[in-house]
This record gives sequence, structure tokens and C-alpha cells, in this order.
Amino acid sequence: EKIKSCTICYNITETDPCVICANPRRDHHVICVVEEANDVMAIEKTGQYRGLYHVLGGVLNPLEGITPESLRIKELTARINDSLSEIILAINPDVQGDTTVLYLTEVLKSRKIKVRFGFSKIEECWGVLISSIVFSMEVVELLFLISQSLFQCLLAAKSLSLYPKPKDWGQAWRLPHA
Repeated sequence: EKIKSCTICYNITETDPCVICANPRRDHHVICVVEEANDVMAIEKTGQYRGLYHVLGGVLNPLEGITPESLRIKELTARINDSLSEIILAINPDVQGDTTVLYLTEVLKSRKIKVRFGFSKIEECWGVLISSIVFSMEVVELLFLISQSLFQCLLAAKSLSLYPKPKDWGQAWRLPHA
């Protein structure tokens, strides 16, 4: 009965607002958008991210009837104000996750805010990867997660945008020489 949803970020909590949203030491200029509350816990275990969160409550999946109206997208856009400088889309890199990222990118395009996919610091990528490995149960999912996470780490290390121009693709796959 004590467990409820935070009215700001929609994470599960015993208090409202949750301890993350109420913490003045957190970076209130950055919001990390995740699918579910367990994603918040996984990222928090890394100890690398100090911003706020927004739990969407799933990802777009028209075949299962999950539309933008089914998710907390309007609530996310309502949180955008002048003090917010960045939104990180930390959505799982599968078909539904990529669809959700594309939709959110389009929705947020008109706002004057930086939107990133994944984390920019290589340490954050590895921290999320290690936490994901610890919580992962199936080998196939684990291998997919590792491959996708490594790709995201490479993108972060190369500081590429979400949609690089075709001429940049060749450079995206080259690692710096030692």
C-alpha cells in the first residue's frame, strides 16, 4: 500500500515526490528518459548518472495497441522548461525502442533542448552495461544487449550524433590508433 508512482518522474516510490526528484543535489537540468522503473534502478546502481528521470511506462508497439497516448510522453513534454538543458533517451535498442526514440526525437525537435540517445561518457556506458549484465537472465538477450551497448559506447567515444551524415559512417567504425 505504501508503494506508489512519483507524480513528477513516474518512478516507483514510497514518498511523493520520490527521493530522486526531491534531492537538491541532483542535476535538475538533465532528464534521462527510460522505459520502466527497473531501468531507473539499473542506472542508479552504476553511480554514474546524477540527473533526473522520466519513466515512460513502456515503448511504442502498435501491434500490441501501445500508442503515444498510452505512454507518458505528454507528461515528459510538460516537464520541459527554461532550466532544462538536456534530455537523454536511454531506451532499449530494439525495434520498439528505436521506434520510440524516433517518435520522441520528432516530438522534442521543436523544443530548444539538446536530445541525446544513450550516454555521452564512456564510463556511463560501461556502468550501464555492467548493471544490465548483472540483471540479465537470458543468454540471447545478454549477447544482444552487449553488442548494442558496445555500439553505443563506440558512438559515445566518437561523439557522433544520433543520425550522422552518410560521409561520417566510415569514420564511425574506425577506432583510434594506439
